[in-house]
Amino acid sequence: MTYQDYLFRFEARNAAALSNKAPRVFITMWLPASAAKDYLSNIFALPPDVAGLPRVAELERFGFNPLNTRRFTRPMFKVPDEDWAFSVWLFRSPPVGDQAALSAMMASNRELLAKMTAVGGKRYSPYSGVMSSEEWAAHFGPELWRRLSEAKKKFDPNNVLSPGAGIFA
Repeated sequence: MTYQDYLFRFEARNAAALSNKAPRVFITMWLPASAAKDYLSNIFALPPDVAGLPRVAELERFGFNPLNTRRFTRPMFKVPDEDWAFSVWLFRSPPVGDQAALSAMMASNRELLAKMTAVGGKRYSPYSGVMSSEEWAAHFGPELWRRLSEAKKKFDPNNVLSPGAGIFA
C-alpha cells in the first residue's frame, strides 16, 4: 500500500456508504492508555443498535490506534496527560429518518464523553458534538482558557468570530 493509499484508506473503503443522507453521529476521543481497557468495556457493553460497532454496508464503524502524546506539541490540541494514549473513533449513523435511533446515539455520545472526561481523556472537538462554554473551559484547562478568553475579549470585543461553536457563549 502506498503512503497516499494509507492516508485515505477510510475514505476509499467507505465512499459508497458515506454518500447516503443518513445523519452522522461520529465521536472521536483520546483516552489515556491507563484507562483505555476499562473505558472500552463501556463501548462494547452498549446495545448493538446504539454502539454502531458492526460493519454495515461495508462501513467501518470503529477505529482504535495508539498515540505517543509527546509528539503533540501544539497547546490547543489537547491530549491526555500520559505519555501514551489511544485514539478512539466511532463512526455511527442511524437509519435515515429514524429519530429514535438518532436520539439514542446522541445520548450515548454524551454519556461516553462524560465518562471519557472522568478518566482524563480529551475529545477531538470537530467530531464530538457541540460543547458548552463550561466544557470548552474544562477541555483546555484553566491557564489556556484564561489566555483564550483574554484574547477573545481583546481581538473580538463585538463577538463577530466563532458564534456557531458557542465557545464563549
